[in-house]
Amino acid sequence: MNDSPRIWFITGAAHGSGRRLARAALARGDIVVGTGSDVATDFDDFAAGLPGDFHALEMTPTSATSVRQAVSHAVALHGRIDVVVNHANDEAAAPDATAPHLFDLHFLAPLRVMQIVLPVLRAQGHGQYVDVSSRALAPRRGWDVYAVAADAVLRQVRALADELRPLGIGVVRLDPDDADIGLVDGLGTMPDAPSAACSGRAA
Repeated sequence: MNDSPRIWFITGAAHGSGRRLARAALARGDIVVGTGSDVATDFDDFAAGLPGDFHALEMTPTSATSVRQAVSHAVALHGRIDVVVNHANDEAAAPDATAPHLFDLHFLAPLRVMQIVLPVLRAQGHGQYVDVSSRALAPRRGWDVYAVAADAVLRQVRALADELRPLGIGVVRLDPDDADIGLVDGLGTMPDAPSAACSGRAA
């Protein structure tokens, strides 16, 4: 693999694990296309002092049209995507959020990003797909929908790993606490073959 900067597409890059991964990738000189719900405020001075190039895109993960536009824009900017970080459910739900909204936020939104961006990696014949998802918890009062959604994401990512492995596309699932610079260094230098080791859990 050559030493050219990797192109990262990171959803939910404004906050939490997405932000940490984005800034770590920029720190090593990579190119990051990061999405947020309000680019005017989410990414103020986001890449200040970092050597990589950053492009902010507004995206609503609960809207297929919005996701499709963001992915298309990212590819148009750089011609490819090397690493996808799906952090699409990084949004606080209102206290009175309904069960359908919670399931859309925590399962359908990540699934929507997955379904739209993976054809890009398949067409390229290479890439890394990283799912930053919440831990699947045993259902308890007030958390039942969240637990079901988290478990559904986990199962989907595991199935995806088996599907994409023969195509030269690696799949890694991270708990939020795993999202650190070690992962970025691993994904940033590993060959396209998904068997290479990196931080996080191979799905």
